[in-house]
Amino acid sequence: MLVTNTLRDVTRWRHATLFVYRTIFQIANTLAFCIGERQ
Repeated sequence: MLVTNTLRDVTRWRHATLFVYRTIFQIANTLAFCIGERQ
């Protein structure tokens, strides 16, 4: 039972990390696009 709870926490943490990385990546892409358009 402890193992399944740990796996569930790891999966949740992994999804949260992926979500954060994806958000940062999108923001970086938007900033790079704006800077490229400005020059």
